[in-house]
Amino acid sequence: MSDDTQLIFETIERIKPLLAGKPPPIQGAVLAELLALWISHHYMVDADGQEQQQMWEDLLQMHVEHVRMLIIAGEADKGGGLN
Repeated sequence: MSDDTQLIFETIERIKPLLAGKPPPIQGAVLAELLALWISHHYMVDADGQEQQQMWEDLLQMHVEHVRMLIIAGEADKGGGLN
């Protein structure tokens, strides 16, 4: 396991207890807020608003595709969920 992969799983294990037991709409809202923060802090130097918006759209699309791949591969279930 790479150092990055290890860091990812360690971070997930630290976050899971904060979400565990919360209603699914709350879990989803927290994850959406975190994703919005992550995407909105990516900037293009000297980019006009249109280029910035496209970069954010591309990041969101990339993220959604990655989530879909994890779900299909069963990776999202390895940790036992958040409930």
